[in-house]
Amino acid sequence: MISNNKPDSLRKFFIGIIIMNAIIGFGDLVAAVIFIWKRAIEQFISAHNILSPEILTSFALSSDSHRFAIFYFISHGIIKLGLAGALLKNKLWAYPIAIIFFGCFSLYQIYILLGHYSIFELILFFVNATVLVSVTLEYRRITQTKAL
Repeated sequence: MISNNKPDSLRKFFIGIIIMNAIIGFGDLVAAVIFIWKRAIEQFISAHNILSPEILTSFALSSDSHRFAIFYFISHGIIKLGLAGALLKNKLWAYPIAIIFFGCFSLYQIYILLGHYSIFELILFFVNATVLVSVTLEYRRITQTKAL
């Protein structure tokens, strides 16, 4: 008797992708903390004349860019971790939300890539596109199984 392990292997791939995405979400939160502390570290270095002002300005972000980076990393981290938890628990409501979120994020990354090519953004795009396709296929599998 030949067994078809396709659903099992796709489910394992889906779980692996979601866990990887949760790790990236945690990394987003770590990046947010770094950006929060970066401003404090810059102020300490500047106050104690540890580095020259020219070196500091080469690493500095504008105030608006700094706030945007913090917001970006915190929001993505929380959303990715929340969706990963819900998807791993097979919460049906999380699938359409994840599809919308990762679809919008992928479109945003395409927009960024069109304006400023970056290998890092290209890799992030492919990771998010893989998550998007994986979530979509898993959602289709679940809804078709429940319909039977």
